[in-house]
Amino acid sequence: MAAGDKTGDRLIERIRRNWPGQASTSTELVIRLFRLHDLIWSRSKDEARRCGLTWGEFEALAALRSAGPPFQMTPTDINGLMIVTSGGLTKILHNLQAKELVRRVGNEADARSCFIELTEAGADLVARLGRTMTEASDRLIASALSQPETRRLLRLLEGLTRAAEAPDRDHRR
Repeated sequence: MAAGDKTGDRLIERIRRNWPGQASTSTELVIRLFRLHDLIWSRSKDEARRCGLTWGEFEALAALRSAGPPFQMTPTDINGLMIVTSGGLTKILHNLQAKELVRRVGNEADARSCFIELTEAGADLVARLGRTMTEASDRLIASALSQPETRRLLRLLEGLTRAAEAPDRDHRR
C-alpha cells in the first residue's frame, strides 16, 4: 500500500510487537478485510445520509429494487434480506412511507398481509444512490487493482466466503 492504512497498519504492528502469538497472515487478512469493510460502509452510509436516508432505509429500498418490477415485497421478505428486527423494519417502512418513497399495496392472495412497493420517487432515489455508490467503489478498486487483479481477488474472496459459509467445515485448522 503506497499511502498505507494507518489504522490497520498500527494495529498489525502492535500485534506483531506485543502479541506475537496472535500475529499471523490470517490475522492480518482479517484486520484488513474489517478495515476495508468499515471504510466502504462508512462512506456509503454518509452518501445515504446526504440523500436523507438512514442505512436501514437505503437497504430496504435496495431490497425492493432488487425484486424487479413491480418492485414489491412483503415486509417478511424484506426482513429476510436485512439484518434488522421486525420492529426495526416496521419503523424503517413507516419512515420510508412518510417520505413517500414506498407505499403499502393490498395483497389479493392474502387479505391479512400487504406488499410494500417502491414509489417512482423511491425508485429514482435508490437508482441514483446505487449509481453513486457503485461509481465510488469502481474508482476505489481501479485506483488499487488492475482488472485481472480485481477478477482474481473476486474469485479468492468467493472461495473464502464459501468456506466460511460451509456449515460442517472445521475452520480451526
